[in-house]
Amino acid sequence: MRAVSRQVRDLSSELSKDIHRKPRVIILSGLRGVGKTTILFQTIRHLLENGTMEDDVVFISMDRASFSGKNIRDLVGEYERNVIRDSLVSTQRGIIFMVDEAQYSQEWALQIKTLTDEAPNVVFIVTGSSALELSISPDLSRRSLSISVEPLNYLEYLQIRSRKGELVGMESDAMIRILRAEDAGSALDIFESEMEPIRKQLR
Repeated sequence: MRAVSRQVRDLSSELSKDIHRKPRVIILSGLRGVGKTTILFQTIRHLLENGTMEDDVVFISMDRASFSGKNIRDLVGEYERNVIRDSLVSTQRGIIFMVDEAQYSQEWALQIKTLTDEAPNVVFIVTGSSALELSISPDLSRRSLSISVEPLNYLEYLQIRSRKGELVGMESDAMIRILRAEDAGSALDIFESEMEPIRKQLR
């Protein structure tokens, strides 16, 4: 999850500096409680700390908005009327919308696709359940970047809990050497040698 958070933060920083870069839609999907909303808040804090204006970063929680019957386009319209007092089509400002739990808005993919078509200065970072990708239209799929947010592994959990530096897991080339070992005994020897530094961290 930390790697995904860093990736989204870096992408949002690049987009805030050059709003016309592509992709202008980033989709984060994953299980409930895996940390997608936390990634959005971390990204917002990072953007504000690096000079993005508060009014140019908009957080929309669709699971709450759905109770009032509003969809993404309705909320974007309220932002145009009450915050920038201009349309997204004509404004020169670069604006980043963070849409949390997008699946609660009917036809969310079509709404975001049309909004990005109409407004060249707008970026959307969207989160939703694991089923979110099933409702992505082919048109939106071609112009978006989809990232799957996986649950924390044990090393990441320990890292967050202890607030220590990066904990390093087994390298992928070590896994390949294990899988290519001639027999089970050789595979076990490689595994034991690779696990020793990891055990020290786990202790």
